[in-house]
Amino acid sequence: MKKKLDEAKWLWADELPNVLWSIRTTTKNSTGETPFLLAYGAEAVLPVEMCEPTLRVMLFNEDANWEMMKAALDFLPEARGNAALRQQLYKLRMTREYNKRVSRRILKVGDFVLRKMEVVGRANEQGKLTPTWEGPYEIYEEVRDGIYRIQDM
Repeated sequence: MKKKLDEAKWLWADELPNVLWSIRTTTKNSTGETPFLLAYGAEAVLPVEMCEPTLRVMLFNEDANWEMMKAALDFLPEARGNAALRQQLYKLRMTREYNKRVSRRILKVGDFVLRKMEVVGRANEQGKLTPTWEGPYEIYEEVRDGIYRIQDM
C-alpha cells in the first residue's frame, strides 16, 4: 500500500480507493480467502469485469443470483470458521519456522542473567529510552526445572 501511494505522489488521495479495493479483493495466504468474501459472503465483481465482460457477467441472472446469495449466507459462518482454522495453522507454521533459528540456552547455577523489567515498574521520566532490562544477576539456586533464584551483583 505504501509503495503504491508513494508512487502516486500528490495524487495519493485519488489512488487510495483503488489500493484499498485491491487489498480487499486479493486472496490472503493466511486465510485462503479474500477479506471481501469473509465480510460479505460473496466474491466481488471487479471493475475490469464491467468494462470487459466476462462469462460471469454475461450469464448474470438477477433472480438466480439472489437465491444463490441467500444460500451462500447459510455457509458464511462455516467459511469464516475454516478461514480462522487456516489462519491458526499459518501462524503455527510461521512460529515453527521462526523458532528453527532460535537456539535454546540451558541455564545453570553461577550463570549471569538479565531480568526483563515489567512495564508498570518502568514508568518514569525517560520515556521510550527507559531500559527494558535490569541486572546483571547471578543464579544461585534452581528451585524447579527452569525456575531459578537470582541475586544482585
